Amino acid sequence: MSQPGVGAVTALAFVLTMGDVHRFPRGKQVASYLGLVPREHSSGGKQRMGGISKQGNRLLRFLLVEAANIAVRFDPEIAKRISAPLPPETLHRRQSGDGS
Repeated sequence: MSQPGVGAVTALAFVLTMGDVHRFPRGKQVASYLGLVPREHSSGGKQRMGGISKQGNRLLRFLLVEAANIAVRFDPEIAKRISAPLPPETLHRRQSGDGS
């Protein structure tokens, strides 16, 4: 099984950096470990998201971001999902800023 955009170098870097992935119960924790989740500055119920946190292995983060860019450019199915319009309820939630 292969993922679009992920080659031998990226796969090897992932395996060597992560070690046993079963130590992470969820994929979100893997992304956080690698620094791929945004910084969050929240106070008084107001949620402000920043750029990616840049924690973890710099090379692996670079390889995964590049793999994602290549997958979007060359896999028509992924490109279609990325460019699909957001559902109206998601747009309303983002515009209102209530975060719920």
